[in-house]
Amino acid sequence: MRRLLFFIPIFLLCNFALAQNYVRFLGKYDIEVKDTSKNDFTHFELIQEQGNVILVHRFLKDSTKIYENTILFDSLGNEIGSSKKEFFASRKTKSMERTDELAKEKSTKTFYENGALKSEVFLRDSEVVSEKYYNVDGAEIPKPEFSSPSPKDGVNGWNKYLASVLRYPQVARNVKAEGTVIVSFRVDEEGQIHDLTVLNRGESHDSLEREALRVVEEYPHRWVPATENGVPIETVVKLPLRFKLS
Repeated sequence: MRRLLFFIPIFLLCNFALAQNYVRFLGKYDIEVKDTSKNDFTHFELIQEQGNVILVHRFLKDSTKIYENTILFDSLGNEIGSSKKEFFASRKTKSMERTDELAKEKSTKTFYENGALKSEVFLRDSEVVSEKYYNVDGAEIPKPEFSSPSPKDGVNGWNKYLASVLRYPQVARNVKAEGTVIVSFRVDEEGQIHDLTVLNRGESHDSLEREALRVVEEYPHRWVPATENGVPIETVVKLPLRFKLS
């Protein structure tokens, strides 16, 4: 089985090489990995350009395909449409999305892992034209209600916490470094945070990145987890922290 998994990406690379295409390695939260000898990757993309069409195929590290996207462009290079498909690790279809930029329309379908339709939504000019939702047995159900994760006491509580603990690193002050650090992390069903990382690593002074990670990691309270129909669910949070000298 190991030999088969090794063969698949090599075969695809040979086909893609015919049309000036490339491979992109990605880590958690889709952060690009430039040097795989120094940093590990979790998935990779094979990107193929064919005239006015770009094909993107995304795989897990073991070569399991989890996503594909076909993007269409006009003669001026403007995107006019796309067709996306997402897969479960079991290789069954998880979602399908078709976009028509000229008509400003988008249709999306999601599926349960057993293949049953979960939802279908149609948008025009970013407005919902129709939407339907189903349970795993195929019966139509009301639209699920979602709530976003939040810190204890909401935005006001978070701002008070930052005001009390955030420190502008002296080394950054010395070189007048400013910037916005985007910290990403998972909030589990119990409000615990995991997998802290800087999404825009390298865009700000490294001392600012370290300080941003510190204040998030040392937050003394649990977050309020996101919910779906009142049931806590795990989500990913992307939190910008701005550093600006007065």
